[in-house]
Amino acid sequence: MHGMRFHDDEMRLLGDLMRGRVTRRSLVKRGVALGLSTAALGTLVRAYDVSAQGGEPSGEVVYGLEQAPPNMAPHGGVSQAQAWGNEHIYDSLLAWDADLNIIPALAESWEAPDNMSYIFKLRQGVLFHNGAEMKAADVVYSIANAITPPPPGVAIGQLARMANAEAIDDYTVKIQLSEWSSIIPTAFSREPDDVQRYRKALASCRGDRKASAQMLGIPYADFLQKILAAGLR
Repeated sequence: MHGMRFHDDEMRLLGDLMRGRVTRRSLVKRGVALGLSTAALGTLVRAYDVSAQGGEPSGEVVYGLEQAPPNMAPHGGVSQAQAWGNEHIYDSLLAWDADLNIIPALAESWEAPDNMSYIFKLRQGVLFHNGAEMKAADVVYSIANAITPPPPGVAIGQLARMANAEAIDDYTVKIQLSEWSSIIPTAFSREPDDVQRYRKALASCRGDRKASAQMLGIPYADFLQKILAAGLR
C-alpha cells in the first residue's frame, strides 16, 4: 500500500482491517462509501484475502503525522503525536464506535462484579507479530507497566485507582481497585480519531466549547454531546 494517503475515516477502516474487525463485504461497502479509488480499494481487498488465507503480510502503509512522535513507548505517553505514532502498533482491550459507545476489542466482554474490581474476558486466537498468542499474563504485564510506566512514560491519572491485575486463567483478567472508578473501561478504550480532533480543538481554544465547535464546523449541541460522552471537559 505504498504511497496511499488516508484521512480519518479511511484510517479507521484501515485499522479495522488490520485488526480483523471487518468482513470482505463490509470492507468493500465502506470503501465504496468513502469514495476510495479502484486501485486503493483493490489493494485493501487483496490485503484482506491474504490475511483470510493465513498468508504472510507484505508491503507497507505510509501515512503522515502533523508532528514527529517524541518516543514510541507503549505506556505513559502524554503527547498527542505519540498516540498518533502508536495508532497502528498497539491495540486496546476495548474500543469506541462512531457513536462513542464502548465496544469489545482485545477483550470480548467485561463486567464489574463489585465496587472494587473489573473482570475482562479476552478474545482467543489474537496473535502477536511473532505468532505467539496473547494470553492473560501478557495483559497483566501491560497493565502493570501502565500503572507504573518505565521512563520516558509517566503515570496517568485515569489509572490512579487501579491497585493491581491478575490472571484468573489464560483468557480472564481481574483488575483490583483501591477505590471505585467508573472510567476504567474508558481508560482501556482506544481513542477514536473524532475524539482526538475534539481534544485538540479544546486545547487550541483553551477550553472554549463554542469556539471549538465553530473551529471544527460542528453544531454546538452535537459537539457538546460528543465531548461529554467521551469524558472531555
